[in-house]
Amino acid sequence: MKKTIDVIIPVYNAEKFIERTLQSVVSQTHLPEKIIVVDDGSTDETVNIIENFKRNSLAPIDLYKQDNRGPNATRNEGLRHSDSEFVAFLDADDIWREDKLQKQLEVFEKNEFEKLGLVYTAYDLIDEDDEKIKKSFLIFKLDPGLRGDVFDKMFDAMKITGSCSGVLIKRACFEKTGFFDETLKGAEDWDMWIRISQYFEIDYVDEILVHVRLHKSNSHNNQMMMAENMIMFLKKWSGILDENHVGRIQLAKKSFDYFFKALFLFKFKTALKMLQLFDEMLSEKEKEIIFAQTKGSAFLFMVFSLPEYFVKQMKRIIGCQS
Repeated sequence: MKKTIDVIIPVYNAEKFIERTLQSVVSQTHLPEKIIVVDDGSTDETVNIIENFKRNSLAPIDLYKQDNRGPNATRNEGLRHSDSEFVAFLDADDIWREDKLQKQLEVFEKNEFEKLGLVYTAYDLIDEDDEKIKKSFLIFKLDPGLRGDVFDKMFDAMKITGSCSGVLIKRACFEKTGFFDETLKGAEDWDMWIRISQYFEIDYVDEILVHVRLHKSNSHNNQMMMAENMIMFLKKWSGILDENHVGRIQLAKKSFDYFFKALFLFKFKTALKMLQLFDEMLSEKEKEIIFAQTKGSAFLFMVFSLPEYFVKQMKRIIGCQS
């Protein structure tokens, strides 16, 4: 019996990319049962392009519209309209290789894990013209150890690669974990994969099946927004994890990356928020560990950033006087 898949595409002002994204879905060797597109209040031609594409689509497209509520609420709305055995998410600017769904289903069908709930895949990066971006340092490589029961390994980085566009998930997972956390404006996918790994096993396809698009409007280009959301993310999971769980230290170390980014960008209010959160959330022992492992970064900040800052201020003052 054919495995049924619903593809959920949250979309907002994606007129430039949405047709190419939809084409990559209807070109799949394993066609989905339906494509659920949820428009999050687009103000451009996105909806008209989708309506035109629907007329000749090889897979049924259900289009739903809502006021702008953000990607989490949009994905959740798609989940409410989903009833297939599997769910795949696809961001409205990304593209799939034609055998993406088929390759992931093969892992589900031939896997040794009894509680397999999520299969992800490797990815690469493309630009606005679908050209490959040859900057390998931007790509998070697959972790060969991230298979099976991986809950304790999920906190030091977002290791489920390819963004939301890279996963195929049994719909039963959401019945256990609930939907995406709409209070999080960033790291919401990381949060969901952690929650799934609490109850289900995870595996991957070691092939590039997803092309993730980088362009100026990508949310991950806003480093300060990501830093502020890491505060919320850390606060949430530090309150859930047992005080002896290794994930607490891993999350704090990851959050310190954003703390130093805030310093480098001279966003001192954001950096101060993060320090206050660390003080509230971490034990004295955890603080000692974090400081010991990050004091080198503080030194580098002082050496490289502050002189540059003073040079900029001097140029500004001289410019005002000339």
